[in-house]
Amino acid sequence: MKIALFARSVHPEDFGLIQKLIKLLGQFKVTPVFYKPLLDRLQDGLKIDAETFERHSDIDQSYNFIFSIGGDGTLLDTLGYAVPNNIPIMGINTGRLGFLSTISPHQIDQALDCLMNHEYKIEERSLVELKPALSLFGDFNLALNEISIQKRNPTTMLTINVSVDGEYLNSYWGDGIMIATPTGSTAYSLSCGGPIMTPDSKNLIITPIAPHNLTVRPIVVPDTSRISLIIEGRESSFILGLDSRTQIATADTTLEVSRSEAIARIVRLPGNHFFTTIRRKLAWGLDLRN
Repeated sequence: MKIALFARSVHPEDFGLIQKLIKLLGQFKVTPVFYKPLLDRLQDGLKIDAETFERHSDIDQSYNFIFSIGGDGTLLDTLGYAVPNNIPIMGINTGRLGFLSTISPHQIDQALDCLMNHEYKIEERSLVELKPALSLFGDFNLALNEISIQKRNPTTMLTINVSVDGEYLNSYWGDGIMIATPTGSTAYSLSCGGPIMTPDSKNLIITPIAPHNLTVRPIVVPDTSRISLIIEGRESSFILGLDSRTQIATADTTLEVSRSEAIARIVRLPGNHFFTTIRRKLAWGLDLRN
């Protein structure tokens, strides 16, 4: 078995967790391959001699899993290595909320036992694709949560003309707009008033960001839709986001967003159902008045 370990940052208090993970993998005769910046950081406190990877081209389909160590943002960064090679991601949550990275540090033993005994599920999560494939994002123009368009200047508004499958929907005035996946329904879209969807829903959510007209609300469309966006405004540029990656793009631009043929594959342990996650993370059913 071949497993890659990825983390974009690691704190000294996490060294013990990583030591434990390496030890447990060794018991299963698995030698992990480290993301090079992660290994460099670990060398400050641990002495590890291991193979490394640095670019997505260093990863291939011979890897069985990629472990993402951190929060949900770290798992989003892992996509560029995992998705092109169809490698499942197991998210170990050392962050805060953890909708995607659902495996807590105290579940490491259980998680590895489940992996080795094939007692887990692989959830297939849909991705959205940006066209044209702007060079701003290299060769990975996909997002797991959302593709967002936001204004740069806090004193102005963007005008975003939206059509769905060639049919005009609306002109949105406000701070911006996002096209969210079912996975992204519990992320930025949720904070902007969007609905929660189960990960296997076959839909996309068009969610306005601080719309000027208060009657403009999020709308759900089939994920077979092709969503066209024409961006206008007084400013010459705007912020274009694919999950946690952002770039500055030029206004008076036409973009198209649609579901990608590629998918993200997320490891889910027994008992970690989506409903369990949202009840726990959103404190549903708890009396918070005290």
